[in-house]
Amino acid sequence: MLIKKNVYNLWLSLTLIFYILIFTVLFILRYRAFFAETWEDLAIYNQILWNIVHGNGPYCSITQTIFFGHPSLILYLIALPYALWPHIYNLYFILSLSLALGAIPLFLLSKKIFSSSGIALYIAIIYLLLPALHFLNLTDFRPILLCIPLLLWAFYFFYEKRFLPFVIFTLLSVFCYETVCLNIIFFGIYALMLRRSLKWVLVPMLIGILWFIIAVFIIMPALGYKEFMANFYIADYTKNVALKGTLNWQGVLFYALFHLPEMLHHIISKPMLTYICRISGLPYLFLPYFSPLVLIIALPTYLQIMLQPSILGVDYGHQITPIIAFLAIATVFGLDRCLSLFKKYQLNYLRRPFLIIVFILIFLSNFGYTRFGLIREPIYDRRFMNVRNIFNPVFYIQDEQDKIAMKLIARIPKDASVTTSGDLLPQLS
Repeated sequence: MLIKKNVYNLWLSLTLIFYILIFTVLFILRYRAFFAETWEDLAIYNQILWNIVHGNGPYCSITQTIFFGHPSLILYLIALPYALWPHIYNLYFILSLSLALGAIPLFLLSKKIFSSSGIALYIAIIYLLLPALHFLNLTDFRPILLCIPLLLWAFYFFYEKRFLPFVIFTLLSVFCYETVCLNIIFFGIYALMLRRSLKWVLVPMLIGILWFIIAVFIIMPALGYKEFMANFYIADYTKNVALKGTLNWQGVLFYALFHLPEMLHHIISKPMLTYICRISGLPYLFLPYFSPLVLIIALPTYLQIMLQPSILGVDYGHQITPIIAFLAIATVFGLDRCLSLFKKYQLNYLRRPFLIIVFILIFLSNFGYTRFGLIREPIYDRRFMNVRNIFNPVFYIQDEQDKIAMKLIARIPKDASVTTSGDLLPQLS
């Protein structure tokens, strides 16, 4: 039994290593082909980490801001491995490593639920096959992406009723991005619905509320951001409010109250529902919706996405990040519900074919439309326009101009000051 258990652990380790290597290499190839979904953000966070490591604080000269407007304290933790090799290649490795490690809490959670290391390995591999995870991994670095493994660990300790590690990982999660606070607040609501003791309800709510207040009303104004950044996301729908120069909480709430039918119509519109289906339905074969209660925690993120008209913009693609963690968890419970139904109605002979079909269909979903958005930034290379699959070779193959550009960049002295823009930013950040 011990040998068999070690075999599953070995397969999980090999799968994680394979995933990390593949996506790190793909990221480097995209970098050398001068492609980035959001080249400015990638360059900004690479420079912020470089400055932290070199004792200059989280400053970015590209935008002349501290923390790029979001008080993501998690960057100080990421700066530790980044300091070992302060290069953008290391940033790619850290991101791929972080997202891959999210498979471990899912593996442990699944072992508890199914009492099977085999099914647990199956769930971990499915997680690593999800198109939305691949999109986020290759959509350039942002601190919010790091909340996926942290939220998965938080939920695992919540399930295990281990309070202290749960609190630690919820704290780390909110340090990724201020909007994650809303998910942590709803973690408390989820605990209330499960009738957990008061500490499981109140502590995540307090963590979410307190850090939200500190981040939004103290740190962000001190950094020069008078308005909560999510105002821009929400008020993107209320364009007339923005045009009148009243982009604030009062303006957004006023518009929402007096245009509620219009907003509800937008939320249930065909394009919006199609997009939600693409990110949280089809890639999971709708398994999360067989046990949807855990998706309560992701509700704030769903609403944030659904209140936007520009749902196809990649600059908003990172907002789906918290959803991915809870969709993966809901998939575990949904699969357990399906297998329980097979057992209840004496259909166990369908169990293995069902698992095989689910695996094949999720794998095949990677060959479809896996870019959850269209580039809204200026396009500097027409090769990348209207490409719908993130694994399209066009993203990873250098042309002659790319090779010449890399040679010219290599000739710039390391201590030289440079001014650049566009798709050259990541290379010179």
